[in-house]
Amino acid sequence: FRKKLGKPTPKNLAQALGRALGSSYMLAMKLPRLPELTWKLGLGKAWPRILFALEGIKVPAHAGQVSDGIGSLGIYRANLLSPLLHPQTRSTEVPVQLLMMERDPFVPTSMFAGIESTAQNIRYAKFDAGHWGLLSQPQAVAQSISDFVLSIEAA
Repeated sequence: FRKKLGKPTPKNLAQALGRALGSSYMLAMKLPRLPELTWKLGLGKAWPRILFALEGIKVPAHAGQVSDGIGSLGIYRANLLSPLLHPQTRSTEVPVQLLMMERDPFVPTSMFAGIESTAQNIRYAKFDAGHWGLLSQPQAVAQSISDFVLSIEAA
């Protein structure tokens, strides 16, 4: 994001704006108590219908949906503002597989441009799926992970 803004070409600015807009919902996750209340007051019950409306994914309602939703808020809260405001350059020599959902409006594949500089041994697995590709294509994702692990073990 910072690199795009640092080189303000029309393409870079459009990608930065698109990324900011696509991620704007995450700001709501940073609010105190409101996201938890939203899950408790109806989002948990509505979640299966929302997934179906957004991506055509049918998932059954389950008793832990509200607690799962509330628990996931911690991911957004830990990974939104601090890394953006205080980025750190990190890299790894550990083999990495990047699972990319090609129709993800929230995490577009363009977001990963330049990621090669952070991982020396990176493998890309692309899926014709939206944001919840793990739910829409669980077998394909699991197979990709299994193939990746087996290739690392064989090496």
